[in-house]
Amino acid sequence: MAIVQNRKAFHDYFVEERFEAGLALEGWEVKAIRAGRAQIGDAYVIAKDNALWLIGAHLSPLAAASTHVTPDPMRTRKLLLRADEIRRLLHQFAEADAVR
Repeated sequence: MAIVQNRKAFHDYFVEERFEAGLALEGWEVKAIRAGRAQIGDAYVIAKDNALWLIGAHLSPLAAASTHVTPDPMRTRKLLLRADEIRRLLHQFAEADAVR
């Protein structure tokens, strides 16, 4: 079940493979996504420390957000995938870097 999709990516790029991944989120971010306040149009993924990270996604905090939390709408979020999927993607990233 996809909560957020980047339809423009399918128009601008040839997508060979699709993945569904979870995100490590804070409480206010979960509420923002449920309210439909997520934008991933400019987001991309990097590999660092044998993990995948989502950069550039924007989650707009709700006006009723807690006062003791300072929300960062553009923070880097960890992608949650199975270990074998992460290893396969990291291997593909390494091959792509070797070609360049």
